[in-house]
Amino acid sequence: MKGNNSRINKIRNRAVILKMIQQNDQITRAEIAKKTGLTRAAITSIVSTMMNDGLVTEVTDQTDNKKTIPLTINNVKFRTISLYLGRFSVIGGLFDISGNLLYSEELFHGESGLNKYEILDHLLLLVKNITKTCQLNIESILGIGIAGPGPISQQNIGISETGETSELPPYRWGEYNIKSVMEQNLNLPVYLENNCNISALGERWYGAGRGFDNFVIYTVGIGIGAGVVLNGEMQSGQKDVFSEVGHITVDLNGPECSCGNKGCLEIYGGFRSLVDSYYKEMGYGLNEITDNQYVRNIESIFKKADEGDLICQELIRKQAEILSIGAVTLANMYSPERIIITSNEIGDTDYSRMIPVIQNLVSKRAFKVIAKNVVVIKSPLGKDVDLYGGAALVLENYLEKESPGI
Repeated sequence: MKGNNSRINKIRNRAVILKMIQQNDQITRAEIAKKTGLTRAAITSIVSTMMNDGLVTEVTDQTDNKKTIPLTINNVKFRTISLYLGRFSVIGGLFDISGNLLYSEELFHGESGLNKYEILDHLLLLVKNITKTCQLNIESILGIGIAGPGPISQQNIGISETGETSELPPYRWGEYNIKSVMEQNLNLPVYLENNCNISALGERWYGAGRGFDNFVIYTVGIGIGAGVVLNGEMQSGQKDVFSEVGHITVDLNGPECSCGNKGCLEIYGGFRSLVDSYYKEMGYGLNEITDNQYVRNIESIFKKADEGDLICQELIRKQAEILSIGAVTLANMYSPERIIITSNEIGDTDYSRMIPVIQNLVSKRAFKVIAKNVVVIKSPLGKDVDLYGGAALVLENYLEKESPGI
């Protein structure tokens, strides 16, 4: 057990040092030791391993003193590919090791028109397009990270406890081992994670979670979810399901949710509800609104609010108040330093005006000892947060592999 713990610590230290170099370009070994508290011997060993792997390089310098030679990320040798499975499309992104999004592409599949094999074809086509367009060699790709909806294991997309699949029509796949199928087709390692958890990874490596050991991702939009990092570690429960805050019950006798329960927060706080409220306010009918139309209407409502439409401003304020139920719950459950608000399937919508409303109610409604220390902030990664998370997922798994220094 002791040997295993030692190996785990070395793996974690590799990630800590790599992130330190990412976030502090041209940092020296001595500075890393000061910031991390790790011994210089440990840092020298780990940096040497990462240099041999091609992740890190030294900045040319006149000095021969290793302690004072600056280090930087080697953004030439390796790439990661990230894929996001959404309601309407699949999106692919290419990243370097520093987390720079170099290229992205989107393939639309409609709301329910494709089966699992056709969507798999889209994923494979995206990877092929990215590698061809960016002229990549297979040896330069560390792996592929996939963000998907609903409960996800390391083999399957959207698997629930009963073996049934996600409530999203395109992903009712059953026990379909997408990881194995894609790895066989691409000859690359493939990693899967729930989109909320993967957003938390993205924020931890590249966004508003950097430098914080305790934070929560609160995803709002058509769906509602959460990803949790405590003491620097991603949290996960049985069956890879954790903190499904969108499906807490807020009305025992409420309407049925897509998850099969009644009165879920997602019914009232999801942005479908915002559009429905707007249509009712305007006297429009609701019968024929598709998911794609919901997204267009969401963007329009927020744009009108920014242009001074008082009705839209009030509807958004009320929606933010409902969403604060989830934020207060997350604050009281996990006592985070930050609640980072990310978006879900709402395109380029700028939801910034909701943040102060949610912050105000968290400050008023959460336990006082928690409320005074938690900050509600909008994600700086925008609509690509899941892609950034996929890149981080690949990198973390790569760092966990056996290497000469581990």
